[in-house]
Amino acid sequence: MSGTIAVLWTLYGHVYSGRLEIIGDRLELRTRSRTCSIPFSDIVSAAIERGATVRIHGLPVLRLTLAGGETVGIASLQGIGTLHELTAHVVPAAASTI
Repeated sequence: MSGTIAVLWTLYGHVYSGRLEIIGDRLELRTRSRTCSIPFSDIVSAAIERGATVRIHGLPVLRLTLAGGETVGIASLQGIGTLHELTAHVVPAAASTI
């Protein structure tokens, strides 16, 4: 997976609009004023969720649970297939259970 993906993402209850990029061993979520870097090694679990209460603006979410207990929700503006591809890249073992 290369390039950037247009996404909506949540962290600590706030919704951000920006882009996601895989850089080496981490994900980078960026807005105009904020960057959130997530090392792959910090990702404890990943799951695609479709329930009404977890969607971001009606879109399914890739929910990442991090080692510190935080959760990050990522909704792709480029389609659900992008979430599956991202999951397979970020957490290969999790891709087979989704």
